[in-house]
Amino acid sequence: VPSRLLVLNENSQPVTAGLLGPLTEGQKLTLYCVATGGRPPPQVSWWNGNILLANRSLTMGEDGSLLASKEVSYSISTDMGMKKGAGVQHVRTELTIPSLTRDYAHANLTCKASNNYISEPLSTTLSLDVY
Repeated sequence: VPSRLLVLNENSQPVTAGLLGPLTEGQKLTLYCVATGGRPPPQVSWWNGNILLANRSLTMGEDGSLLASKEVSYSISTDMGMKKGAGVQHVRTELTIPSLTRDYAHANLTCKASNNYISEPLSTTLSLDVY
């Protein structure tokens, strides 16, 4: 299981678990979930309740180099706000909702990271405040 799970906004600023908002209907929402550590590298995914939203991941080495990708259609930050040379790799998954609707009001978006089927995945949940 990864040692750390961090959610970042579109400006790569950390987002704390809990209520996210206020957000405006029609607004674009981009979130990144970054899992650090774990062998093998974890699978990182975004969920809305029990519905899988995104699981395309980038695995990056300590120097920011791309180690593996399921789909390389992202801009890659070299440090993701973490110290270079820390000796650990991180996996990042992007969630983009092009236009928030009222259907997302009070939705619980959860990022999960797991590298096995034995232990409970590491997760963090955000509740959206859309008006």
